[in-house]
This record gives sequence, C-alpha cells and structure tokens, in this order.
Amino acid sequence: MKKLKTKVYVGMDVHKDSVTIAVLPEGAREPTLVKRLSHDPRGLRRLLDRLAREHEVRACYEASGAGYVLERMIRGWGHDCEIVAPSLIPRRPGEQRKHDRKDAEELARLYRAGELVRRTL
Repeated sequence: MKKLKTKVYVGMDVHKDSVTIAVLPEGAREPTLVKRLSHDPRGLRRLLDRLAREHEVRACYEASGAGYVLERMIRGWGHDCEIVAPSLIPRRPGEQRKHDRKDAEELARLYRAGELVRRTL
C-alpha cells in the first residue's frame, strides 16, 4: 500500500533578481526552511523537486511584474502553483510589508489556512 504524501506549502516572495521561499509543512508551527535563491529556475526546480520526493508541493506567490512565467514553469515541473492577488491578502491596518522573509512566511501560512483568494484560469 502506497503511503499518502503530506502537503508542504511554499510561499514565495518573487523579485527580479531573487526569490525568497518559506516551506511550511501541514501541521508544522513554523516554516522548516526559509531560503533566498537567485532568480534562476534551475535552483528553484531542484529545491521543489527535492521537496516533492516526500511531499505534495503547493506553491504560491503574490502577483507582480513577474507575471505568469514562474507559475507556468512550476506547473510544467508537475507542482501546484497559484498566483495571489496582492489586494486580497489579509493585512493588519498600518502594516508595512517590506521584508522578503516575513512576506514568504506569511504567504505560506495564509495559503495553508485557505485564506488567500486564488486566480482562476
């Protein structure tokens, strides 16, 4: 009997030169990995493929100038990926979001909790 894979939620803060990722397994209190990668698809693919050996990968990132290219690549590699509308991400009044690490962690938490509105194709 094949063991079902647990889900792992990957929040990504995407910029022109880098991608900060936070990996949050279902049931974990804190991300098990937070890492900044260069915006090179090979490194991101290696990381996601390694996670996929033991987990079902569910990735998301905030819509930006990065467009759909990253989402299409990740889906092409066989992983779930969603783009989240920035205006629909819950925020506290007056909260400033300028920390890549915190943004990636928060995206992973909100995505796992089902609190992000998803774009439909």
